[in-house]
Formats: sequence, C-alpha cells, structure tokens
Amino acid sequence: MTAGFGLITNPDADTDATVVAVTTPAAPVAELHETVEDETGTMVMRPIEGGFTIPAGGEFPLSPAGNHLMLMEISEPLTAGAEVPFTLEFSDGSTLDFSAVVKDYSGANENYVGDDSGGMDMGDGDE
Repeated sequence: MTAGFGLITNPDADTDATVVAVTTPAAPVAELHETVEDETGTMVMRPIEGGFTIPAGGEFPLSPAGNHLMLMEISEPLTAGAEVPFTLEFSDGSTLDFSAVVKDYSGANENYVGDDSGGMDMGDGDE
C-alpha cells in the first residue's frame, strides 16, 4: 500500500467541485481516504464518504495523517522518480487526468478501519 499527497485546486471556478473517485494503473484498488480519530482516540484511516470537496476559488490539501489518495494491492514497487498517472472523477461526471512523481516517504503507522492487526505498515520499515 501507499498513498498520494498533493494539492487539488479549484482556482477559477464559481462553484465547489467534489472528487468522488480516483483510479490509477499503478494500483487495482484506489480510494479517497481520510484520517480521523476514532472513539478510543486512535487515529485511523478509512474511505471518506461523499468525497473531497474543493471550494470554489480554493484548494484541498492531500497530506500524510490527513486526506489522501490510497493505493492498495500494488503488485510492483513504485520507485522514487517514476511518474504515476491518475484520474480523478468528479460528482458532475467530469474527470481530471494528471501524473504525480513518486517520492521517498518514510510513512507513519496509522491504523486502518477494519484492520484486525491493529495497524497498517505505511512504509516506514516497522513490521
């Protein structure tokens, strides 16, 4: 598993835009995720209901320990420096294609909702 971070902007729009899905050939499963505190005070990652809303004339950050694009079931390692294509789908049916450069990231160990192991290795080398 890995995640995509960056900044989604909506600078010239008069209305909000909502991202409802993401796809990439780099992963057979890609989801829009949020990181939230659960009832025990533990930070957990989970798919976000309703998508990411980018305000008109504004921006929406994707960051570690925050909202992000989650890539799962990756069969090949993603190498730093490689470009990965993505497609964002919006609630109005429109799409946006872009590429992101893979960067080294030591990660964190957020818990994943539904993960019975109590945590998920996010690439920091801990097992």
